[in-house]
Amino acid sequence: MILSSANDTSNDKKKQENSNEKPKEPPEEPTTCCMSGCANCVWLDYAEELCKYYRDGGEKAIKEINERISDPSIKAYLLHEIRMRNKK
Repeated sequence: MILSSANDTSNDKKKQENSNEKPKEPPEEPTTCCMSGCANCVWLDYAEELCKYYRDGGEKAIKEINERISDPSIKAYLLHEIRMRNKK
């Protein structure tokens, strides 16, 4: 038996509103990277979350990556990905 109510709709709206709220802190750098070049790399998720956090088209995320990421290969990869996504 499936029960549906107006509460389901209001809960969906609350979830959407909450997903639009800016987190209090920027995301932390990932610690679980396997360094094998996965298509769903945790570093790409991190870069996406930074872009969502700053909501400025990636400029502050780029600055944050330049300041926080010490590995030059990961840094170059993330900066390239952000710039390519912004060209779309």
